Amino acid sequence: MKKLVLTAAIVCATVMSHAATVSWSISGLQDSTGAALNGYAYTFTTKGDSATTIAAVTAAFASVTDAKSFNTALGGLSYLSDLSGAVSGGAIKFTKVDQASAGIAEKTSNTQLFALVVDSNPVSDDANWYITGLSAGKKTAADSTTTDTAFSYTDTGSHTAGNWKAVAAPEPTSGLLMLIGMAGLALRRKRA
Repeated sequence: MKKLVLTAAIVCATVMSHAATVSWSISGLQDSTGAALNGYAYTFTTKGDSATTIAAVTAAFASVTDAKSFNTALGGLSYLSDLSGAVSGGAIKFTKVDQASAGIAEKTSNTQLFALVVDSNPVSDDANWYITGLSAGKKTAADSTTTDTAFSYTDTGSHTAGNWKAVAAPEPTSGLLMLIGMAGLALRRKRA
């Protein structure tokens, strides 16, 4: 009986260790000044239970005003935590992460990944964010195979300062009122 239990345990361990994997990398990320980015990337997929679109992610972050509202918006989205992490020197790379635990649907054609990139880690009130384009579409493997599906994306859009959006975008009305108030104070002092 012990031999049967031991054999079953070895078979289970072998099957579990030989599951489909996914690799993901982004390179070429630069901050709004053109320097190699050091920040954080949250990865999303276009297929499966946690699927989303670039438009949906952009809409979720359209009204963030500080780190707290940024994290609240992020909490409402299904990002792939196993494929998200720190960006260093303009790149991020994951190799052979278990496909099922990463949240990538098996046997799905034209699966694409993209990332929400932030120029600070952790996110601060004066951080900026940017969304990459889509990786090339791949057909993912069956979870029971040992195949690795490799996604990669070389970014070009982050090089443009206009593509970065501020987390704490000042309200135009507040700035205008402050300007009028300061002008009023200056005029009052000038008369006195």
